[in-house]
Amino acid sequence: MSPLPASERIAALRAWRPAVAVFAAVAALLTWFYGNLIVFSSDEGIILDAAERMLHGSRLYMDFFGYMTPGSYWLHELAMGLFGVTLRAGRAVLILDCALQCALLWWLASILVSRAAAWFLTALYFLLLISQPSLLTPQHRWDSAAISLASIVACLLGYWTGRRAWWAAAGALAALAVSCTPSIALIVLATVLWLSLRPLRRFFWSYAAGGVCAGAAMLVLAWSTGILHGALDQMRWLHSHYTSVNSMPYGSIIGGYAGVSHALAGFPWVLRVGLVFCLALPAILPVAGVVGCGAAVILRRMRRCSTSDDLVLGYLALCVIALVATTYPRADVAHLAFVVPLAYVLAAKALWRPLHPVAMGALLFLFICAFALAVPAVGLRLHATRLESPVGTIYADAGDKVDLQELFAKVHPGDRLYVHPYLPVAYFLTQSRNPTPYSYLAPGMMAKHEELETLADLQRNPPDWVLYLELSRAEFLRVFPNATRLDPRFHLLEGWIKSNYEPVNPPIHAGGYQLWSRKPPAQASAGPHTAKSLLRYNSIVPGGGFHLSLLR
Repeated sequence: MSPLPASERIAALRAWRPAVAVFAAVAALLTWFYGNLIVFSSDEGIILDAAERMLHGSRLYMDFFGYMTPGSYWLHELAMGLFGVTLRAGRAVLILDCALQCALLWWLASILVSRAAAWFLTALYFLLLISQPSLLTPQHRWDSAAISLASIVACLLGYWTGRRAWWAAAGALAALAVSCTPSIALIVLATVLWLSLRPLRRFFWSYAAGGVCAGAAMLVLAWSTGILHGALDQMRWLHSHYTSVNSMPYGSIIGGYAGVSHALAGFPWVLRVGLVFCLALPAILPVAGVVGCGAAVILRRMRRCSTSDDLVLGYLALCVIALVATTYPRADVAHLAFVVPLAYVLAAKALWRPLHPVAMGALLFLFICAFALAVPAVGLRLHATRLESPVGTIYADAGDKVDLQELFAKVHPGDRLYVHPYLPVAYFLTQSRNPTPYSYLAPGMMAKHEELETLADLQRNPPDWVLYLELSRAEFLRVFPNATRLDPRFHLLEGWIKSNYEPVNPPIHAGGYQLWSRKPPAQASAGPHTAKSLLRYNSIVPGGGFHLSLLR
C-alpha cells in the first residue's frame, strides 16, 4: 500500500485514538509483565537508589554519586513521590517510556507507510522489547529516547499543521531529553539543520523558544537545589572515564555473534539465522532505513518527480543518524535497541511491500522468530513466584525465591549494607542504608580515588552486611571487550572485605552475589593498607558470576 496522499494527511493526523489504545495496551501489558518482576540486571538500581535518596532529602552529586545529568533522576523521584517507594513505582517511568515509543511508532508508520505496516511493526517491536527483560531497566537512555521521539513527532505535527505551538512543544521536549542524556542534543542539531531549509525557517524561533524556556527552567531548578556545579563536574568525569571502558563497534553484541549462535545450536539452522537476525535488527534497521530512503529520494530528484514526503524523509534520516550517534562509544545492539523505533518506520517506508508473496513470507518468518524469542520471557513471568519484600509484592524466578526470602529475613530495612562491586538494585529491594556515597563501583571506570574514598567510608562506618561478587577478568572482558588494559578489580577494598567479613552459612545469593556477615572481632583485621599488601592482592582470581550486561 502506498503512503497516504497529502490531501488526506490532515485527516489522518486526527486519527489518534488507535495510538492512544496502543499506549494503554502496552502500558498495561508491561505493568503485568515487568512491573514488579525481579531479573537482577546490573544497571537497575542506579536511578532507583538515587531517586529514593533524593526523595528523602539527599542532594544529587553533592551527598552521593550521580551517574548522569539530573533529568531521569527528577522523573523517577517524581514517580516515587506520587506512587510510593515500591518496585512497581520505580518501573513506572520505564513502562511509560516503552508505551510511548510503541504508540508513536504505530502513529508514524500508519501515516508514512500504512496501517497494516503500523500494526506489524508495533507488534514486532513489542515482542523483541519483552524478549530481553534485562534491557528493561529504569535508566536515562529509555527516558531520553522516548522523549526525543516525542519531540520529533511534534516537529512533524508542526510541519504538517503549520501550528507554532507544536514547534515550541518540540523544543521543550528536546530540552527535557537532553537533561536525561546530553548526547541527545544531536537531535536538536538535526532539527536545526532541517529548519534551515527555506520552507521551514519561519518555525525556527518557535522551536528555539520552547527549548530555551524549558532548558532555562531546568537550569534554574538545578541551580536552586545546589546541584548545577556537581552536574558539570559529573560530565567532566564521564568524559575522562567512560570511553576507554565502553568502546564497542557498531552492531556488536555482548559475547559475540558466535556465542549467540552457539547458544542457539539446538534450533534448525534456518530458525537460528532468523533468531540472530532478530537480535541484530537494532543495527540492521537504521542502515536499511537511511540507505533505502536516501536512495529513493535521490532517484526521485534525478527523475524530477520529488514528493512532499521527501522533506519529511530527509529529516527522519537525519534523526536516525543522530540517534545512532548518541550511542557512541558503545554502539552495540543493546544500546541501539533504545533508539531504534524511528528506524523501524524509516526502513518500512523504504522496504514495505505487503502484497508481494515473497515479502509477506519473509515478514511472517520474522514475526515467528520474534515470537520465539519472546516466549521464554513470558514463560518466566507466568511461572514466577510471588513474595513480599520491603518494596511491596514482587515476583521472582522460583529458583531465586528461597534466597530472596532469606535475604529479606537477614537484611532488614535500615540495616547498613554494602554491595560490591555493582548491583545497586539490592539497596532498593532491601531498603538498606549504604554507608558510602556510591551505589556501585563500575569495574574499569572508577579509579583508585573512588576505591579509597569508599574504603574510608566503610572503615569509618562498617556495614552490617556485604553482598559480594569476585569479578573475573574473563567475565569483565566479555562485557567490555576493548578494555584489555584495565584492571576490573578493587584490590584494597576487596582485601578489607575479606579480612572483616565472611559468607553466611548456609549461603544466600542474589543476582550472583553472595551475602557476607561481619566476622567476630577476634577474627577480624584492619585489612590491607600498604603497597606491599596491594601487590599481594594484585592477581586476577578466576570465576565469579558477573553475567548480566552493564548498560549505560
